[in-house]
Amino acid sequence: MPSNLDELRIINCKISPAAIKLLVENITRSNLRKLSLVKAGIAGKPQGEAKAEKAEEETEPGSYLFDKILTLLRKSRSLVELDISWNRLGPDDLLELFKVISNNRQLQQLNVSWNHIQEEQKMDTEAQSERTRQNEALWRAIENTKATIEEIRNRKPEDDEEEMPPAEQQESELDVAVSKLEELHGQVTLLKEQADKLTSEEELIFENIGKFIKHNKNLQQLDLSHTQLKPNLLRELCITLRKAKSLLTLDVSGNLGQEPADTEVREFISQRIRCKPDPYDLERLAYISDFIQDINKNYDSKALKNEKILLSMQMRNIK
Repeated sequence: MPSNLDELRIINCKISPAAIKLLVENITRSNLRKLSLVKAGIAGKPQGEAKAEKAEEETEPGSYLFDKILTLLRKSRSLVELDISWNRLGPDDLLELFKVISNNRQLQQLNVSWNHIQEEQKMDTEAQSERTRQNEALWRAIENTKATIEEIRNRKPEDDEEEMPPAEQQESELDVAVSKLEELHGQVTLLKEQADKLTSEEELIFENIGKFIKHNKNLQQLDLSHTQLKPNLLRELCITLRKAKSLLTLDVSGNLGQEPADTEVREFISQRIRCKPDPYDLERLAYISDFIQDINKNYDSKALKNEKILLSMQMRNIK
């Protein structure tokens, strides 16, 4: 491999072990600026059950290549673009990658799409049904308590001869109902906090990606699409974007489904961050027109120049 090679792209190629060895021997000694290994058979460490099965086996060539990519990221002073999308990388591999890039200050573009930052969240049908029943019961209790409070406040005698309960008794009933409503809302808040709380693994992911976004003044494009990012982690990452120095586009499409938590995060992102829709999506031309008018109306050229965060998403996935 020539030492002055500027760009290397290997896309959808089945690399033989011999070719991987030859590539690895040269890749860390090169001055590459742009490297793309898309669907190139990079395989990190075995994940989950496979980890135990392959613990004592010889390291696979793909895993060896991934280790050398990490070495390249640590040592290279020339690499500005890296695309390792569509490979068999799991949460452990990408966590290791994020730990390395958290201290990287020269990468301008990074694409890790179609790998798994997090494992797919699976919940058995029985547990999911039980959680749904609990939520429905809680909200029914809230609605019933609200109706009780309204009934107490609007209580009137059915006829002139019927006596109204003493004011003290009515006040006491109202206090009990209000306290119960506050308690139910407290339970809702607690359940939401538990659902939004990051696990120790998610905190590590957030910490390292956050450092990369906040401290890399050259970063322009980051593609985390179709990486099974969960809503709570995605929310925290989007908050971090406000501290980005140079980031122009972030792609997180393909991570949010149709669950209530996903819908809530969609709304949160839309309200908190100014989204720049894909200009090639003809179905959204009207939205783009309104967006541009809004920019021209509310921002002068200086403010627009200082607008550092443009979150690019496929608008079909965030409505």
